[in-house]
Amino acid sequence: MQTWLIYSLIAGLFSIAMQYVNRRGLRGKHDPTAYAWWFEVIRTLFFLLLLPFDYSVNLTSAKDVVSLIIPGLIEIAAVYSFMKMFAHAQLSVSTIISRLRLIWLPLFAVLFLGEILTFREYIGIVLIFLGAVGTTSIKQIRADPGIRHSFLFAIFAGLLSITMKTASSLGSTSVVMLAMSIPSIMALPFLMKHPLARLKISGKVRLKHNLLATLCNSVAMILYLSALRMAPVGLVFSVFNGIQVLSVIVGIIAFKETDQIPQKLLGTAVSFAGILLLA
Repeated sequence: MQTWLIYSLIAGLFSIAMQYVNRRGLRGKHDPTAYAWWFEVIRTLFFLLLLPFDYSVNLTSAKDVVSLIIPGLIEIAAVYSFMKMFAHAQLSVSTIISRLRLIWLPLFAVLFLGEILTFREYIGIVLIFLGAVGTTSIKQIRADPGIRHSFLFAIFAGLLSITMKTASSLGSTSVVMLAMSIPSIMALPFLMKHPLARLKISGKVRLKHNLLATLCNSVAMILYLSALRMAPVGLVFSVFNGIQVLSVIVGIIAFKETDQIPQKLLGTAVSFAGILLLA
């Protein structure tokens, strides 16, 4: 088995663990914006500790600097919608819907990188879309903010993956992750009313969840960025996200999300078939 594939699979498993912890910590609509801020702060501290042992920068032009900064700007919207998703949506539902990021990745690759899609990839995109929309309805999308944020996160995650691929060639993993996290630390308090009070409460009540979630995410990102340096972004992204469909089973069992189980399992199977076609 190739190294990039092993890294992608293990990164996906750590991401499943992070999703479980986030859903456990935010279920009941706890403050997702404050939680997201602490998530970024802890992740920044983690990579600051690694920085002396993992520092390299390859910036030769203003364009390179912009390319390193862009993922951090996208991350503001991505982490905001990501935590909102966990606060409001069932894990089993959000997992399927957020697989739509696999649709946006090849489409963004066409727009920004000039890549040409094959017929097989188009079929994969259609299957992922059908698997996602098959688990919900227009009425649910309008009524459920968690589902809306799942759709939004899928878009931002696709953009983030494209820009992270470029950024991964401009610096070490620690440098890329710090550039990605710091803008959110600066921006998220402006999205909150009474930010100091909310951050203080969230830090006291949800610190344990945030520490564990951040650790899982940091390990996942180290492996994911390493895999991106070894293989095409489409392959890595598909494997990394494909294994995460197991979160549907986690949601059904761990959180007793037992409504519409046949619909969820069918959506998972259809989405997974689409992921295999994109891999």
